[in-house]
Amino acid sequence: MTKGKLRLEEGKHYRFTVEKLLKIPGGERKIVLKGPDDNRYLIPESQYLSYGLNQGSETMCRVDKINCRGEVFLEPEHPYYREGQRYLFEISGFREIKGSRIRKGTVMVVTTEAGDEVPVPLPSGKVVPDKENPIELLVLRITKGRLHLAFGKDDIRSDHLDAEKVYEFMIEGTETDIDGEEYFVATDQLGITHTIRRKYYEYYGLKPGMKFRGRVVRYREDGTRIIEPENPFYSPGQVVVIRIERNERNRNDDSWYVSGTDKFGLNHELRIPSQVVGETLKCRIVMIRKGKPFLEPILGD
Repeated sequence: MTKGKLRLEEGKHYRFTVEKLLKIPGGERKIVLKGPDDNRYLIPESQYLSYGLNQGSETMCRVDKINCRGEVFLEPEHPYYREGQRYLFEISGFREIKGSRIRKGTVMVVTTEAGDEVPVPLPSGKVVPDKENPIELLVLRITKGRLHLAFGKDDIRSDHLDAEKVYEFMIEGTETDIDGEEYFVATDQLGITHTIRRKYYEYYGLKPGMKFRGRVVRYREDGTRIIEPENPFYSPGQVVVIRIERNERNRNDDSWYVSGTDKFGLNHELRIPSQVVGETLKCRIVMIRKGKPFLEPILGD
């Protein structure tokens, strides 16, 4: 790394320049962005068609994540909307959801300034708005160019599950929700339905009819709970020994990227401050979120 070169940090915003559009094998098109650190970054063109990201233009981007490989994930600033702000949207229609284990009732569909349609579930007991009048909604977050909208925090419902407590659930099956993601559908001891994103917990071996214990880690904006199933392999504080398969320097800083497998044959990746000497690395599990153990190296052993 060149001395004095700018280092990007997670959560911060920086100005990037669009260098070109790149067509990669398979036909997908990427936007090549040059950062203030003089590195090049790729984002998918399909997610940002309405952003006006043409060659030579500039855009502010938030650094959403820097993974243990040193890869940087960017979210360009939306041309019309900002997170945490309220805006008026035209209502294009309503959909009634029936026969779904994930959600039932009315979904309102609104149109953005760019003409994109965004589904917004109506909270339980909410009066169906008049289609002829624009409606004010809160932009909760913007990810991959997509708006996530809600009526507001006043519409959060209450139920019987308390945050940070552990409950028993049963897997009823899987289903795709209105966001296009596939979820495990689970019920609690009172028969109330909850969901957990399937891709995070595939390796847990969850299947219909199986019971599991899960912690309610926090609330979503619509009042539903986010559940973290207990990991069948790991627990916070546990020591894991990784057999190293890759050990290389990250391109964006002076850290090292390490990946390898544990005694279960499961893969782990982490960033460490210096190169590992030897074939194994001892780590401690700090926490588990979205099915992923977050590790810290135990150095000096």
